[in-house]
Amino acid sequence: MAEGGGAQPLLSTVHGGDGSNIPKLEISSDEDDDIQPINGVTNIAREVCIELKKLLYLAGPAIFTSFCQYGLITITQIFAGHLGTIQLAAVSVENSIISGFPFGMMVCVCIYMYMCVCVYNSMLIFIALLSRVVFVV
Repeated sequence: MAEGGGAQPLLSTVHGGDGSNIPKLEISSDEDDDIQPINGVTNIAREVCIELKKLLYLAGPAIFTSFCQYGLITITQIFAGHLGTIQLAAVSVENSIISGFPFGMMVCVCIYMYMCVCVYNSMLIFIALLSRVVFVV
C-alpha cells in the first residue's frame, strides 16, 4: 500500500551502508503491555481476566477441537449402543485403536526426526575430530 494511505507496513526498509535494502521488524517499546502494580484483589482479578483473554485467544481453537472430537466419539458410541452390543464393541475398537493411530504415527515421526538429528550431529562431530587428527609418518 502507499505510504499516504494510512496503513503502516509490518516491515520497514532500512538502507545499509552498502546500498542494500534490509527488511527490519519494528518492535514497539511501549510500556502499555506490561502488568500494572498489583495492590489488591481487584487488581489481581483484572490481570487474571486480561491473561485469560490472551490465553483463550491462543488456545481456544485447540480446546474447541478437543471438545468436538470427544463429543463426536461420545455421540457415535451412543448411536452404536442403540444398535446392539456387537456394533458398540466395533465402535469402541475403532475409537481406541484406529483413532489413536495418527497420534502414534506423530510420535514415531518425532522420534525418527530426533534420531536423524542425533546421527547427523554425531557425524559432524566425528568429521570435526578427524580433521583435527595429525597423521605422523
